[in-house]
Amino acid sequence: MQKALLRKEMKQRRAALSEEIRESGGRDVCDLVASTPEWQQANTIGLYASFGHEVPTSALFTAAWNAGKRVVIPRVTQRAAPLTFCAIAPESSFTKGAYGIKEPEEGSRIVRVQDIDLLVMPALAMSPTGDRLGWGGGYYDRTLQPVPSLVRFAIIFDCQLLDTIPSQPNDIHIPVVVTPTRILRIGR
Repeated sequence: MQKALLRKEMKQRRAALSEEIRESGGRDVCDLVASTPEWQQANTIGLYASFGHEVPTSALFTAAWNAGKRVVIPRVTQRAAPLTFCAIAPESSFTKGAYGIKEPEEGSRIVRVQDIDLLVMPALAMSPTGDRLGWGGGYYDRTLQPVPSLVRFAIIFDCQLLDTIPSQPNDIHIPVVVTPTRILRIGR
């Protein structure tokens, strides 16, 4: 199946989940992510501001701040450029970015990708081999290609785990996938 058709199908599948399932799934994902040694050892956590029907990330933000971790989130500064990560705090101000996604305001302190200990990222779908289907902009791929050793987690609902996903050589591999019911550790 072509990626464009697969994206459409996965958006529909995710949108069909009830708000209750999304919220409880977000809490369950948070509990599982926070139980990992990667989370516990990380000082700087990269998160994303959930958008639309993505796994809600508010519990992850709270857990990180309660544990004294520095939290950074991505910002799109230019189309076709890598993401910029900015440090945020509970009282930070946000703006809607290029795609309507909540981002830190301009002037927020930038943190180098190399200084992130754990990056938790969204996906439309994941495979058991670590292939990720994103929104199609390639932002995470461009951002993470130069830092292959960065610890990366993708968080999804169970219905977003597929047997296979078409991939291309420039697509990044995600070694840990967390759903509300399990943690998949993928070797390559």
